[in-house]
Amino acid sequence: MVPRSISEAGRVRVLVVDDDQGTRDTLGWALMQSGFDVETASDARRALSMVHSQQYSVALVDLRLPDMSGVDLVRVLRSECSEMACVMMTGFGSVSSAVQAFKYGVCDCVEKPLDPERAIELVRVATGLQNRRTGECELPGDEDPRPTTAYASELLRIIRSRFSEQDLTITRVAEQMRLSPAHLCRVIRFHLQVTRVSEAQKLLRQTSLSVKEIAAAVGYGHRTDRMDRYFTRISGMLPSTYRQLRNG
Repeated sequence: MVPRSISEAGRVRVLVVDDDQGTRDTLGWALMQSGFDVETASDARRALSMVHSQQYSVALVDLRLPDMSGVDLVRVLRSECSEMACVMMTGFGSVSSAVQAFKYGVCDCVEKPLDPERAIELVRVATGLQNRRTGECELPGDEDPRPTTAYASELLRIIRSRFSEQDLTITRVAEQMRLSPAHLCRVIRFHLQVTRVSEAQKLLRQTSLSVKEIAAAVGYGHRTDRMDRYFTRISGMLPSTYRQLRNG
């Protein structure tokens, strides 16, 4: 679903949250030049105040803010504005931070400095203006080549066994494993979906909760369509079909 937070001029509203003035200016100007309405905030408190008085389609959020971590800010933003797409920016890209960020619903986790053209692409993809893989103007889906369950589990097992906590940064792990940072983030995001689907399967078997209630319980909020998509991809069937077969 494309967020409805569109300006009176018909442009998508974007919020850039970063304590670095240069980053705010560079990204803000590039996005404005591409036709987006852009506002910026230097800290989480200001960002939350702005969100309470205005709707935004996308928020680009720095991981390290002076008054709150970017991950915590995303958690609050997503809980209060579920339709807002969030992108995490970090100059200190740890795997654990990426896991937490994806858990709270970020669209992507990217390393700083973020190239303005890349920022424009991220906003277009997040708002459904551009397909991530083809660059065509259509709603984004899951057309990207994505890892299998076995691949994701094995890769993360290897990472946990080979890297200490202090070495567990996205850049370092990707380099040592001969992967791109973007691919590593996709694996982390996919593994999170596998975990959520596994939890959903358990609830479908052991409780009488509705599919909508289960979607909310495992982290999809009101987006049963998202749970249906990932559940079908991982389990090979819809949640309702899974329940019928298991409890038949």
